Amino acid sequence: MLRAVSRDPVSPKVTVEDVEWGYAILQRSIDCIEGGIVEYMASSAFEELQKAIKRAIASEKGGSITQSKLLRKRGVSMSEPRHFDAAIKRLQQTGEILPPTIINGGARFTLAG
Repeated sequence: MLRAVSRDPVSPKVTVEDVEWGYAILQRSIDCIEGGIVEYMASSAFEELQKAIKRAIASEKGGSITQSKLLRKRGVSMSEPRHFDAAIKRLQQTGEILPPTIINGGARFTLAG
């Protein structure tokens, strides 16, 4: 209706293209909301930490980050060492990140495939 009124405010007529346009906007809005839920909502502090770790790794060039840099990232920096270690272990077990590569005594984490 919005497009029809903008075309002809006196005698608006809704076309198939108007309905398709409205549906496309609605679907895109739903997709954005669902994406935000998946990425940012967590049911526990542990899940939130896992998501923060994945976001931090994904934000780096090549999807790879050193542990020292990862530990300074938002959402990760305040975690307790045991929680960080458990989150890393879970992400490896679920195949979301690869086992760390050790370079010069430091660990580097990489997103899986």
